[in-house]
Amino acid sequence: MENKVKLANKIYPWFAGLSSDLIFFIAINSIWLTTVKGFSFAEITFFTTVSSLFGIVFQFPSLIIIKKMGNTNSIRFGSFLLLVASIMLTFCTKYISFIMANIFYEMAFVFTLMSSVLIKNNLNYFSKNKEYVKIRSKASLIYAVATAFITLLSGILFNLYNYLPMILGIINSLACLVMSFLIFDVDEKISFTKEMIKEERKLLIPRPFKLFLLILFFYAMMFGIIVIGQQDSKLLIQSELLNILSVSKTATYIGIIMFISRLLRIVVNYFYPKLYNVMKDKMIILLGCSLLCGLIILLIGYYLNVNIYIKIFIMVGAFSCFPSLRDPVNIYIQNLLLEKFSKEYQKDTMIYLSLSKHIGQFIISSVATIILLKFPLQYLFFVFSIILVFLILLTFKIKKILENNI
Repeated sequence: MENKVKLANKIYPWFAGLSSDLIFFIAINSIWLTTVKGFSFAEITFFTTVSSLFGIVFQFPSLIIIKKMGNTNSIRFGSFLLLVASIMLTFCTKYISFIMANIFYEMAFVFTLMSSVLIKNNLNYFSKNKEYVKIRSKASLIYAVATAFITLLSGILFNLYNYLPMILGIINSLACLVMSFLIFDVDEKISFTKEMIKEERKLLIPRPFKLFLLILFFYAMMFGIIVIGQQDSKLLIQSELLNILSVSKTATYIGIIMFISRLLRIVVNYFYPKLYNVMKDKMIILLGCSLLCGLIILLIGYYLNVNIYIKIFIMVGAFSCFPSLRDPVNIYIQNLLLEKFSKEYQKDTMIYLSLSKHIGQFIISSVATIILLKFPLQYLFFVFSIILVFLILLTFKIKKILENNI
């Protein structure tokens, strides 16, 4: 079994990195949904609102399913749902079909989130639990490198044949499904008594509850702003480019912009484990401040009365903050929950984490939808900046509680 665990741990970064998202779809999603499928900005944002709402309702049934299926089978099922979502996003034409695809897309990540518990258990088996941040950062680095090359080529592939990047995305999802059958959770190979299994399937509330609740609230709002901010800041840049360029040239430039953002993401993921070791106690504050700086720079770039290409350059730098902060926020919060709360809470904390993510996305996307129905896109980022100021104040409270619980 030891050799199987070692093989699973080696495969895990590749599986986690390549299944972290629909890596071809995200490279062209804005131009794919607007120019190929013909949806408006509000309709695109509404996809996230509906799927997030479904995700909230689905969390607790999913916890029951996951506890019955186990981590390994849950990950495999999630990989299958990701493949289904990829196919639907590529070939469906009706609006309701895209809503369903987004629902499957969100469901997939609920199940594949158990890979974080799986690798934590496998690392504990070799007494290497402190390597969690390192191995998760490696997975994020693989993801960042893969998406960097994909975004560099996405504009060219899109112009050759609109459907080509999406077809390659389906192939990638299929490869991830195959890899999911090569990893497993070592804890599931250990014999459990009937009493232990019964206890495992109970819904547990992690303690201390106040700390747990504050961490989830911070994560929910941060992740919601990162996801919607990344989507809508790209739409803002795209609308500026379409004022001076054709659709085909805009697609090429968006690919270059995404490539630049991925390069920064690679750099951040490479240095994050080192930065985490130095700034561990202050990391939660640093994450909040970094996102706020990105929003401020984006607004400055948009309103500067300078050459359009200088404006785009500044806005691209700000846009890069959103994808670059996704992995550090995820890794930091996951590691914090798995470290600060006992092993019996692992599955539950990950489900609650997924629930908080969906609640955050639902709240932020709902706010975004309402704003976009009445105001221009740039007003949305003013609201995000105000929310972030309050989140940064919250990080100081969380830091204080963490220090008192050490």
